[in-house]
Amino acid sequence: MKDKILSYLLQKKSPASSKEIVEAVFKMKNVVPGVADRLVVSVVKDERFVYQTNDGMWAVNEEEPATKNDDGRFALCAILPQRVNHWHDWQSIGLACVSLDRVLEKKVLLNRSQHDILDEKFALDILHTVNRYGANNPVIFSGFGNQISQLRLATLYHLGLDPEFELWSIKQWVRQLFPEQKINDEKSLSAVLKTDCLETNDISIRLGLLIDQFFTVVGLMHDRGIFSVQDIRKFLQTGVDEFDFSPFGFDRSFVEQLPESPGVYIMKDRQNSIIYVGKAKNIHNRVSGYFRNQQPEKKLETIHKNLDRIEIITTGSELEALLLEDRLIQEYQPPINTQTEIHSRYKNRNRFPQILILPAAEVDKAVLVLVHPENGIDQMIVEREAEQLTEVKEKIQKIFFTKTIQDRRQLEIVLSWLSLNDESVQNIDMRSISTVGEAVKILQYHLHDISARKTIYYITQEGHS
Repeated sequence: MKDKILSYLLQKKSPASSKEIVEAVFKMKNVVPGVADRLVVSVVKDERFVYQTNDGMWAVNEEEPATKNDDGRFALCAILPQRVNHWHDWQSIGLACVSLDRVLEKKVLLNRSQHDILDEKFALDILHTVNRYGANNPVIFSGFGNQISQLRLATLYHLGLDPEFELWSIKQWVRQLFPEQKINDEKSLSAVLKTDCLETNDISIRLGLLIDQFFTVVGLMHDRGIFSVQDIRKFLQTGVDEFDFSPFGFDRSFVEQLPESPGVYIMKDRQNSIIYVGKAKNIHNRVSGYFRNQQPEKKLETIHKNLDRIEIITTGSELEALLLEDRLIQEYQPPINTQTEIHSRYKNRNRFPQILILPAAEVDKAVLVLVHPENGIDQMIVEREAEQLTEVKEKIQKIFFTKTIQDRRQLEIVLSWLSLNDESVQNIDMRSISTVGEAVKILQYHLHDISARKTIYYITQEGHS
């Protein structure tokens, strides 16, 4: 993949943005700039002929760029709750600066009650502190929950950039050390490491447990001859499964750098025909599962035999991915997609007119799904700060008030999804709304109010879709 990026820049003979490279070389669409930048950085970080200019563009240079400052320090970060709908829901954050043999500094950055509000200024101060601790050094989390993905979102929102430091996890290290062990939760991690496992909401205790886990893992790495930050980096880049990527038009680095977000993956053959479409809560984890040394079932064997490349479309939620997957399957009829029927499993309580407000792939936008149990659904993406919602008004009028029949097929998908997620989804109950204007006014409140921005999907610990 490094060679392909270098070749693309040489052929273009001018700098290119991360988004352009991701679309042209990685064949991925609808990737937000922060994710695109991280993908390119992760691939070319050791490539001495490619560098990033001051304005964020990528160019070719024969001079070798500066290398990382491997001073043997790490930042350990503990966040509670470990899984939240939105980073504004964080209750406490603890941070420690450590070397490979001792704790250099530790502090509690945030410790509040459930009813306190994490204001913008305080959040910005916290993120600046995390970025300062992580300057030139990896930041390490437990690896459970969605702390890493939420930190990326918070940094992108407040600082306008993706974290420039490496984000690692204890779970990642232990899985690499003990590939035969199933590390599904903190209890199984503690069992492998023989460390304490305490259910606690005390951030100081939680940070102390993370520090104990870190030094235990460092000791295990020393036993294997891994002594420096660079040694650890090389160790983590070594694949557990030596899967043969030579038949495909991509390599291991492409799969390793896929985003950990919901979306749809489109598999194509050498004739550029779509052979399979799938959706995932976590694209990285789901697609990685296709490329492990295992006895393949018939469907997987067929995919491996015909696959040449994979295109990715990121979404803001699992539901958006489900609807997009269904539309693509209906449009292209991929030969390996055998299930085309929609099996309903919805509960009667979801059969009422409502507007679902979902996160979009871009943080300043939202996905609206208009749901009517008789008329079907409609879907659109809107700017969160938009003042004029003309198209939205027209669609609300059609589906809820003039009762124009919309997409009834995808209605079953939405109701089925709601049967499992109705308690967490952000919605507007249209049964109590009498006019289009009233609906739009309430909708604008939800779109503008950052505290109401619930992340509907969850990145599961094992990445099952």
